[in-house]
Amino acid sequence: MIVADVMTTFPDAIDPDTSVRKAAQLMRDGDYGVLPVVNMDGSLVGIVTDRDIVIKIVADGQDSDTPVSRCMTPDPDTVPKDLPLEQAMTLMSKRQVRRMPVVEYARLVGMLSLGDIATSKETDHEKADTLAEVSLNEEFQQSTSQYSREELPGI
Repeated sequence: MIVADVMTTFPDAIDPDTSVRKAAQLMRDGDYGVLPVVNMDGSLVGIVTDRDIVIKIVADGQDSDTPVSRCMTPDPDTVPKDLPLEQAMTLMSKRQVRRMPVVEYARLVGMLSLGDIATSKETDHEKADTLAEVSLNEEFQQSTSQYSREELPGI
């Protein structure tokens, strides 16, 4: 199975000059936590999360007309659509991300999320490992690194 088999195709995307207000409205209306940011030719230039908007704009008292380019993560990690899903899951675990843009020739063609993976036909064990690894915060992982998974209840 490859990324293209499970990814969300044609995700909503915004340009770098879109206001954080408009981005937040799109997130609310589409029930998204992240939006890809693309330039005029559809090339991915960044991603913006609801957390980016809150921490970098709202908490600093900046205007809601501030462009997302001021708070987006530029040049995010991406995966190609023909990558084996298992490799994409490994990358998401290593990077501790719940969503990853899918590109072809630098252009956005989809988004891969933990939800996409959860509904895929990959084995439950592989899905559980990916979800656990992404969901556990780094501090918890470090504080429990001396224990095996079998010794930790609920993991």
